[in-house]
Amino acid sequence: MKRSLIPLAALGAATVLSASIAPAWAYFTDTSSATGGIRIYVEPTTTIEETYGERTKHVVVKNIGNNNVSVYARARVYASEAVDISGSGWSGPDSDGWYYFDDPVECGKATNELTVKLTFPEGAIEDDPYNVVVIYESTPVQYHEDGTPYADWDYILDNGTAEGGN
Repeated sequence: MKRSLIPLAALGAATVLSASIAPAWAYFTDTSSATGGIRIYVEPTTTIEETYGERTKHVVVKNIGNNNVSVYARARVYASEAVDISGSGWSGPDSDGWYYFDDPVECGKATNELTVKLTFPEGAIEDDPYNVVVIYESTPVQYHEDGTPYADWDYILDNGTAEGGN
């Protein structure tokens, strides 16, 4: 009688083992993949402040972020009259027409002033209409492998426009 129980015990063991094959097979063959992505937008961390007086516009870009990310800033000026643009720490215009602030701007700090002085034609009077548009952009500071900071202008963090005139 003992010999007749061996096939029955083997059949029972095979039944129990086969019941666990499907979950194990699923575990070892399961894969998942994802496509697409979500771009994460950080709140704008820069703002432009302009004052105007005596046919001169004074422009400062401030890093107002609270995320401890330093930024590089650049500005471009469009005017209906000739302008003279200068500022300590600013270089340009580059071949693309932008003026670049040379150093990273830390949180809570600002660029040096960029001065845009209008040159009116001979015979112009104070009330003649004119228009000056300043466009600025900022980008977070990136770092090379050796730790040197650089600006990647393909990744714009914030951009804005401010118009002024009389």
